[in-house]
Amino acid sequence: MKTYVATITQYGTNAPEAYTVHINTLGGTPIFTRTGAGQYEISGPSIFPEGKYVTWLGCPADDNNGWVNQIQRGGTILNMLTYNNGVLEDNCMASEQSIFIQVYD
Repeated sequence: MKTYVATITQYGTNAPEAYTVHINTLGGTPIFTRTGAGQYEISGPSIFPEGKYVTWLGCPADDNNGWVNQIQRGGTILNMLTYNNGVLEDNCMASEQSIFIQVYD
């Protein structure tokens, strides 16, 4: 089993970044990118095999900042979405948000 645990943050129209990486045994470093308002990808070559991962994202400390969700798109990309009152929006992720990804064989 491989694990990635980090504290991430996102401000303005910047991509999220790993503020602190606590554990990374994925065999590669996840890359965070912004693809649109409130839309972000976590990617890496072959580190997220389709159907063989579990992801947990921490919740914002402030309900006005919306929620962060994830869905997989293919075997190499995870999507994170941030909402404010049901609308995709940047700058909604609480600072020092936790992310936990576990990949199994």
